[in-house]
Amino acid sequence: MSTISNRSGRGGESSDKLGGFVDTNCLMIDKTRCHQVLPNWSVPLLPDGTGSDRNIFNALRQNHAVAWTGRPTVYYLINPESGPQPTRDQVLARRGCPPSIPAKGKAAPFAHRDDRINEYLLANLTRKLHLGSGINLLDGWLTAAIAPQSREVLTFDLARPLPFPDETFDYAASEHFIEHLTLAEGSRLLGECFRILRSGGRVRIATPDLSRLLALYTSEPNDLQKKYVGWIGKKYFSKGIGYNPTLILNNMFYNWGHRSIYEPKLLAATMRNTGFIDITKHAVGESPDANLRGIEGHGHMPGAKDVNAYETMVLEGTKP
Repeated sequence: MSTISNRSGRGGESSDKLGGFVDTNCLMIDKTRCHQVLPNWSVPLLPDGTGSDRNIFNALRQNHAVAWTGRPTVYYLINPESGPQPTRDQVLARRGCPPSIPAKGKAAPFAHRDDRINEYLLANLTRKLHLGSGINLLDGWLTAAIAPQSREVLTFDLARPLPFPDETFDYAASEHFIEHLTLAEGSRLLGECFRILRSGGRVRIATPDLSRLLALYTSEPNDLQKKYVGWIGKKYFSKGIGYNPTLILNNMFYNWGHRSIYEPKLLAATMRNTGFIDITKHAVGESPDANLRGIEGHGHMPGAKDVNAYETMVLEGTKP
C-alpha cells in the first residue's frame, strides 16, 4: 500500500507511536482472520453515508487483540476546507502551518468546534443525547444543558435548533427540563429531537405531572401525598405549612424558573404533534428499553426518591 506524506512532512499527532495521522480505513489487516467483522464496511456510521472505516475499527477493537506495528500505512493529507478542528489546528499551529478554514456547503452548520462532540460521534455506534442534565451524568451519553453544572457537559441553548444533522442519534432523553421552556419552545425541542433521531429512535421525557399535584386536593390524602407535601414544605418554606396543596402548586409553577407544567395528555399530544408514535407512560427509572432504564437522577437528595417518583411522569415515544 502506498504511503502519502502529510503536508507538514514532520509526522502527525501520534508520530511517536504511529508516525502520522493514520486513516483506519487504510490499516493493514489479515482478512482471513477478521472475516466476521468485514460486513461492517457496508454499514455507514455518519448520515452522509461515510464512516464505515470507523465501524471496522470499533469491531476490531471489540473482537481482536489490537497492537500497533509502529509503522503507519498511510498519512492524512490535510484538507484545509474540512472545517475547524481544534485539536488538529493546535498541531498545525505548533508546526507553523495555517489552521483550517470554516467549512463550506451543507457541512458548515455542523462543523463542531468542540472536540468532545466529534470524539463522541466517532466513538459510539449507538448514540444517545441527554438534554438538560443538571448534575446527572450518564455513561455513554453526550450531555448538554443551557447552564452546565459540570465541565463534562456541553453548553447548548436548548430553546434553539440542536447543532446536529438529521438522524444522528438513536436516543434522546430529558429529565426535569422541558418545564423550564414555554409550550412553544418545548414543542420545538421535541421537534428537534425527532429530527436528529434515526428511524426507530426513541425519546424519553421526564417532567413534573400537573395531575399529580392537583390530586393533592383531597380530604383524605394518602401517606405518599402527606410525605410529598411535608417534604416540599420543609425544604422550601421557612415555617410549617401543614397540608396545604395551594402553596405546593404555587411552588411548582413559580419556583426554579418553570414556564410550563404538563400533564400526561398534554405532553403526549405535544409529542404526537412533532411526529412521535407509540407514546407510552412509565414509572421513574423503568423502561422496556435497557438504554433508557435507570437514567433518571432527579431524586438524588436524601429522602427525595419517593418525592420525585410522586411528582414525575415519564413518557417515551418512537420515531417511525
